[in-house]
Amino acid sequence: MGTAGTIYQLKVTLRGVHPPIWRRVHVPSTATLEQLHEVIQVAMGWEQHHLHVFGKGDQE
Repeated sequence: MGTAGTIYQLKVTLRGVHPPIWRRVHVPSTATLEQLHEVIQVAMGWEQHHLHVFGKGDQE
């Protein structure tokens, strides 16, 4: 995890959608997965009704 004050820029992309739908968001390094979940919900215009998964490389 980054140091206090570090901001990460993330690209959130929907799989299997053409044309591509994505958003670029900035989150503090101290954000929890719950907070990241909320950022994604707002950025994508969702209201807690869409399935999603967090992944890193080939791990989900």
